[in-house]
Amino acid sequence: MNPPPPEILKWGCPGVPQQERIEFLENVLTPGNLCRLVRMLAVLLPLGLLTLTLNPWVLGHAMLLGWCIANVTLALAFMALIGWNRNASTRLRATHSTVVLGFALCLGSINGFSLLLSPLIGENSFYTIGVILPAVLLHLPMRTALSLLMANHLLFTTLQLHNGSSAGAALMNGLEGVVLAALASCCRFNQRWENFQQGRLMVRANATLSAANQQLDVKKREMDEVMAIAAHDLRSPLLNLHSLFTILKINPKWTENPYADVVKECLATCDGQLSLITHLLDAHKIETNMIEKSFRTELKIQDIAERSIEKIRRVAEERKIEIVNQLSEGEIASEPQALERILDNLLSNAVKFSPPGTLITLRQRHSSKEWIIEVADEGHGIPAHDVSQLFRKFYRGSNFENGSSGTGLGLFIVRQLAEKLGGSVHYRPGDPSGSIFSLRLPV
Repeated sequence: MNPPPPEILKWGCPGVPQQERIEFLENVLTPGNLCRLVRMLAVLLPLGLLTLTLNPWVLGHAMLLGWCIANVTLALAFMALIGWNRNASTRLRATHSTVVLGFALCLGSINGFSLLLSPLIGENSFYTIGVILPAVLLHLPMRTALSLLMANHLLFTTLQLHNGSSAGAALMNGLEGVVLAALASCCRFNQRWENFQQGRLMVRANATLSAANQQLDVKKREMDEVMAIAAHDLRSPLLNLHSLFTILKINPKWTENPYADVVKECLATCDGQLSLITHLLDAHKIETNMIEKSFRTELKIQDIAERSIEKIRRVAEERKIEIVNQLSEGEIASEPQALERILDNLLSNAVKFSPPGTLITLRQRHSSKEWIIEVADEGHGIPAHDVSQLFRKFYRGSNFENGSSGTGLGLFIVRQLAEKLGGSVHYRPGDPSGSIFSLRLPV
């Protein structure tokens, strides 16, 4: 692309970098001006055609007839030129020249109509309207617009003098239109420049925010990787400790107090830490799409539920909580590992937050479109202000004040796995109390 001529880049904005001025012309003024110039010429065409139609019967002015033909011809030629420029929008110099010439054409055209119609219809406002219209529609650099308006008014004044007007009358006729057009042109151009600058600021701000978000994503991934590595490396020694304490538990020397209580407490601590590590690893695998893939197959829901109940049975019995499995022998097409993990987490939560001596029920409903598996407990329920945050990662609600421990990952994992299976998970309060979690899976 040829560099734009210096006069294009000078519009009375001191201190503005040249690159910004080129972008302003290339991306803001030039495409819009071409479209608006077409509209301006589309206004002149009907005016010229109307005058051509009326002239033989109404006006009877031979010079006006020639002027109308010339205007229509020039308007059509300029429209063709604009079409060429729009197909070559990178030619900034040619496009700018087309707009400037179009501006001059509009001013010159209105000069002719104003002078030729004045003897026929008397004093009119064609000139004032004619100079204001292109100044408002076409956004040219201020120096260019002012130069064109002043040059056109001098030409108009000269033509009036040639027609016999006095110097004062010729100079003052239409001067208010030129002043208004100049003010309108300056205001419109400054407005476009301010909008352009605000747009650039918004683009820069968005780019900065986008870069900051990318950095945050990178740091989050790094932190997740560190957590996953740490959790993975901690799991093996904890499993070894758990095995050692299990051996001690069955050793006759450690079956009496206070040793039995110490071993029991150590096993509970190991279980809690292993549960935390498992949840951290599961959450990391889900977020990084590294969760183990298993094929969808026909599963007996009751068998999956029994395996999950067996894992939590010891803890439930210690708290005197009864788990009732009301699931039928029906089959569902799903992924066994994902479905079992969902039930593991829902049952673990239900046991953790249920008071001793209460009941947890697994039940089901199904239709032609979906299976609904529900885990209902008789606990204190979930406060209304916590419900919207239930499935958020690391969220621990206000019911943790009762001393229950948790990672805030269980329900997050449940939701992610449910979505992976093409389903969803929902919460609603029990009647009259407790919580009900509903797992919806497609048939």
